Amino acid sequence: MRRTPAALLLSVLPLAGLLLVGCAEARDAVDQAQSAVESAGATVDRLGELADQAAAAIDNAGDTLNRAKEQVTGTTSAAQDAVDQASTALDEANAAVDAATESGSQAAQDQLSQARTDLDAARSALDSAAAGVDQTTADALRALADQLEKVSTDVESAQG
Repeated sequence: MRRTPAALLLSVLPLAGLLLVGCAEARDAVDQAQSAVESAGATVDRLGELADQAAAAIDNAGDTLNRAKEQVTGTTSAAQDAVDQASTALDEANAAVDAATESGSQAAQDQLSQARTDLDAARSALDSAAAGVDQTTADALRALADQLEKVSTDVESAQG
């Protein structure tokens, strides 16, 4: 049985239609993948900006820390211990932000969470120590506590 060109065309047309539908679906999938990649890129950029903000807050807190260290020299051991605790918390926060910027892994997220906990503990110690020192030293300790609060907020944002 020989097929006529019209019959052959009628049998090929549904296959061509299926092929066109498949191509359109593949194109839609590619478009969706491109949108997802662009969205992920924007998220990574935003997290980088937040990490930069946290790093700047850490630098500012470091300056305040140095001023507080000058003020607590020779004062109560509680004030000196609180400033030392703040210094350690800032170092840990800085390392956590660096790790999160580089890897974004769960371990880095855990490190950020621990840094926030340590910053909050250091703030509490500074607030307590401020009650037992002269006004100038208390002001320096409170300024440092305020800076630690900003760092903690920025670290939380970077944790995103």
